[in-house]
Amino acid sequence: MIKEIVENGGEIHELVIPSEYTGGTGLCNPSIFLDEEKLYVNIRHVQYSLYHSENKQKFPTLWGPLSYLHPENDMTLSTKNFICEIDKKSFKINSFKEIDTKNIDSTPMWHFVGLEDGRLVKWNNKLFLCGVRRDTTNNGIGRMELSELENGVEVNRTRIEVPNFTSYCEKNWMPIVDMPFHFIKWTNPTEIVKVDLVTNTSKTVKSVDQVVHTNRDIRGGSQVISYKNYYIAITHEVNLFFNKLGQKDANYYHRFIVWDKDWNIVHTSPEFTFFSSNIEFSCGIALVDNSIIVTVGLQDTTSFIIKIPSKYFENFVGITSSCLISKKVYNNSKLLNWVCDPLNDLNNFYLGEYYYSLKQYASAITFFLRSAEYGEDQSIVYEALLKISKCLEFQGNRQTTIKTTLLHAINLQPTRPEAYYFLSKLFENLQQWFECYTYSNLGLLHKNNIKKFITFIDYPGEFALRFQKALSGWWIGRIEESIDTLKTLSQETLPEEYSTIVKWNLSNVVNSN
Repeated sequence: MIKEIVENGGEIHELVIPSEYTGGTGLCNPSIFLDEEKLYVNIRHVQYSLYHSENKQKFPTLWGPLSYLHPENDMTLSTKNFICEIDKKSFKINSFKEIDTKNIDSTPMWHFVGLEDGRLVKWNNKLFLCGVRRDTTNNGIGRMELSELENGVEVNRTRIEVPNFTSYCEKNWMPIVDMPFHFIKWTNPTEIVKVDLVTNTSKTVKSVDQVVHTNRDIRGGSQVISYKNYYIAITHEVNLFFNKLGQKDANYYHRFIVWDKDWNIVHTSPEFTFFSSNIEFSCGIALVDNSIIVTVGLQDTTSFIIKIPSKYFENFVGITSSCLISKKVYNNSKLLNWVCDPLNDLNNFYLGEYYYSLKQYASAITFFLRSAEYGEDQSIVYEALLKISKCLEFQGNRQTTIKTTLLHAINLQPTRPEAYYFLSKLFENLQQWFECYTYSNLGLLHKNNIKKFITFIDYPGEFALRFQKALSGWWIGRIEESIDTLKTLSQETLPEEYSTIVKWNLSNVVNSN
């Protein structure tokens, strides 16, 4: 859909919080709200990277094609949120602040931690973030919560209970922006509930049968806003399935829903994906200067803000049937190139490299992995896999998936030395010396099979494999071999870093023994 929007005069912009605040993990599922003249966005920061093998699923992790890559010593899936002020013209972030929840937080009782997929809304002059929280019970019961914010600080929290307390997980209720404390709980049929902040309960205040027929249940997405004589929102639908190995996966689809003022559904758009990606989610919509502004998250890793011209929107949902004139987009932007051809391996690779340069490693993993999954050129796929391993290395404590990714690269092109070198370095850091020695030795068998990379890959060269072999050899009983190799290396012209460490080993390890 984004390709069509851009070709019809729309815009797309990335939403990025500097990596020093996030550790390069995921920024996803943003929500947008226009408060008079100020435009705000909430961005969900998930402290993991979603690894999702699409297409033929050639490069899964040990846990399957869909994996949450949290630190290996921390099994929680934690969410924090950033409240941002956005420029109304450029849609760039002017300022941001991590929402401070410490005055209300308690010790989490479940491994999903924090308020997820928060939608911004202002009711009775109070700004709220409305999302689901699952960490208040020891079995993960989910309930919608209203988090009241003042200057980026949570000052009050209301957990909304449902009648009879029977459901396990309530989520994706859509707040109705101009009806305080009302939500659309279900879309088809449409069920509207009102929340009582005194009793922390909700009750159904309107239910409307609809004649809409879809292949899947319509689930909540964005807020519900007024548009001319209508209410509009973005919803989502999910196709859950298992691959041939019985591993869980999903495809997400979206749809615009248009109600009249009596809450009859009068228009629905065709189902669509934003980017031809399996997992996408939108929980933000606003009307700004007669354009529909939508926020969307990709793969739990990347956030975008999209400007949709009203003429295109009305045509797409069926309000009007005016003729649209699409214009081909010519631009050197890596983002726009990808939007116009999102399954192209090089477009994904270069966008991955863009996010890599920003140290947005979760986003980079998404696009490098798409490049690998949709690519046919084995050299590009090999490089993309190496780049994924570097992203995970920078994020820290994700050794199992680093190893898996490098083994994927070796199995793809087993006669190249680079992946062997990086595996040797991984096992050096883990002090697993037999593995370190083995992979450096295997890499030396292919030391001359060097191919040019598109980007910078920190592979020093054949001498580094010899150093790895010498270093690890010392610890597995190959002491004389290790000493001989270090002496040979000390006579060669090496980069300063290696020259220093070779001499240090000869002086402080070998001579001291």
